[in-house]
Order: sequence, then C-alpha cells, then structure tokens
Amino acid sequence: MKYAIIAEDRSDAEVLAILVKRLYAVCYPKKKAASVAKQGYHGWGDLCRKGAAELGAFYNVGCQRFIVCLDADQVNPKPRYDFAYNQIIKKAKIPAAWCIVVPVQELEAWVLADIEQVSMIIASWQPKAIANPEKIKNPKEYLRGLSRDPTTKHIRYREPRDNVKMANHLRTEIVAAKCKAFRSLVDFVNN
Repeated sequence: MKYAIIAEDRSDAEVLAILVKRLYAVCYPKKKAASVAKQGYHGWGDLCRKGAAELGAFYNVGCQRFIVCLDADQVNPKPRYDFAYNQIIKKAKIPAAWCIVVPVQELEAWVLADIEQVSMIIASWQPKAIANPEKIKNPKEYLRGLSRDPTTKHIRYREPRDNVKMANHLRTEIVAAKCKAFRSLVDFVNN
C-alpha cells in the first residue's frame, strides 16, 4: 500500500509517516510494509495553497491513500476540517481513499498523550501521565515548559528533532484512547 501525507510542516509529515507505517504493520502483519510519500509545508497557509496540487502529483506517481494533516490551533477542529476538504481534497480530484486529520490544538497533544515515553528520548526526564492532552492549550509550549531543566533552565525538548524520535516509541493504543484525531488516523489505516 502506498500512502501520501501532506502536513503543515516537515516534522508533522515525518511523524505521521512513522505512525502510518507502524499502524499498518500491526494491522496487516503478513503484507509488505506500507510505503509513504510525504510533504511538509511552511505552515497552514502554505499547505492550503499547494496541497491540492501535491496530492494530484502523489496520485500520478501511484499513491493510493491520502492523508492531510493540519492542527486545530486552539480552535474548533471542524472548520479546519471543512476548509481542508474544500480547498485541498475537492480541488485535488483524487479518485482514491483520503483522510483529513485535525489534531485538537496541535499534533504535540499526541506526544502528551503518552508523555511517559518521552523518557525514551530525553534522558533523566520523567514527566507524569496526562489524562486529557487535547485540553492543554499550545501543547508544544507545554512540552517545552515541562522539559525545562530546573537548574540550567535549558529546554530539553525540541519538537522537530524529538517528535520524530518519539513517534517510534508512542504506544498507539494509549494515544488513540486519549486523542480523537488520532483515532481517525488509526481507523483510516485499519480500513
């Protein structure tokens, strides 16, 4: 199966690619591994301007399933979903399966959902579990604050570097239990 992913930035596209491959391997253990083409942009506006053309290009090179990811950014995810559908999916005219993933707040809420796994990436950091990560405004800043060394004030968490590493360690069942947008990704890969 060949997936195509477009997202607001390169880090988000890379995280999604890792998660899609992991979810696919669990769901279809006897099939050949999923391949993923991806493109990250310079923010929401850039994604919306260029996304439809990129999906068309991915379709032309054989991609069969398409994922568009954009953060809700502290607003209701529904308008972002509708906008992505109208400005990207409809304009791309791809006759294939697609999914729009709109993480509540930001994709970093998924990292917060399984924050205990951060200790796999950032040594000596042992944050406590967070029951409802989607209610935390600006999860990226929240993670930075949690990771600040109390003595040196150095921020140990760097999202472009750490989110990609973290994606390999996230316990997908825990993230799915806490994050509705992640469940939509799981459902899409599983069907």
